[in-house]
Amino acid sequence: MQQSPTEPKKAYRHLGSENGQALIGLVADLRAALFAGDVPMGPLSATKVEDTFELDWFISADCTLKTEINASGAGDEAWQDAHRIHLKAIEIEGGGVCLMFEPNWASPPGDTISRLAAAGKISIHELAERIGFEEELFSGIMEGRVVISDGIADALSSELGASRHFWIERYNQFLGDRARLAGSAPTEALSTWGQSFPVRALRELGWLPKGSRGERLSVDILSFLDAIVSAVGTRGTPLG
Repeated sequence: MQQSPTEPKKAYRHLGSENGQALIGLVADLRAALFAGDVPMGPLSATKVEDTFELDWFISADCTLKTEINASGAGDEAWQDAHRIHLKAIEIEGGGVCLMFEPNWASPPGDTISRLAAAGKISIHELAERIGFEEELFSGIMEGRVVISDGIADALSSELGASRHFWIERYNQFLGDRARLAGSAPTEALSTWGQSFPVRALRELGWLPKGSRGERLSVDILSFLDAIVSAVGTRGTPLG
């Protein structure tokens, strides 16, 4: 299988395939939820410390995601109406691992569905039967090939929890992240493209400014080439 940013090995390789993919799905859930209380299944525990709640979330039987969230309301359930969850660390079999959470993936809805199925100790096939979806339709929903409409969102909400808004936003988030990742490829290529030119010689001739690196260097080279083409065209010389 071709590697892509959606694969756990590209995100948190040391977690292993199963935990890594479950983590990706959970982070996507936290981003899709309008409020913390809208995340399917909810946290394993919620501990209040002054105006802050420490929430632990299920990833797998031996892996937990620890988060913090500010909640100004009174009561032990105030975290449900709060938002902007701060991702702190992952705890694996009692050992804390601190990570930077910069999503470099596009997580399909199936990551969420698989995590919830694992938490409920049921198979994906059994879950599809419970919801009443045919295998091909459910597979398309899992992979993000099928649009999560109001009807599909209501069915998922009824069986798995969370709101209709959550499931629709979860799908839209996947599309947006996939488009963002696809759009970032040309920028990465531009940052290294200029290195293929004789940069030192061009600078010594005064044709490139000193000090530019990466994408800026490539832009300077493109401007230089554009100036040459414009000059040649002005003199009436054939351009090719």
